[in-house]
Amino acid sequence: LMASLATWLELRGNNTISALKDVHTRAKIGDIDTNAYANGIVRNGSALPRIGIAISSGGYRAMMNGAGAIAAFDNRTMGSTDEGHLGGILQATTYLNGPAWG
Repeated sequence: LMASLATWLELRGNNTISALKDVHTRAKIGDIDTNAYANGIVRNGSALPRIGIAISSGGYRAMMNGAGAIAAFDNRTMGSTDEGHLGGILQATTYLNGPAWG
């Protein structure tokens, strides 16, 4: 990686780790101890997963779908952090892309 990207990834990781821990703690996934997993990530920053989201920019319907997904993933959206919801994934995301198909 370029030095500037490696530096940015480290700084971004510092911002995403707490959001990722919150999402995992709320997830309550079967027999997985999500709290222990999240704490392991915090202890070993190099194990931090990098989340990327690609939102289609293919037209009005695609834009509305993407905007809805972003709102659902954003922990600032009212109700997005209720049980079973996905709020906080946006804050835990490293990359966000809206590819344009010409």
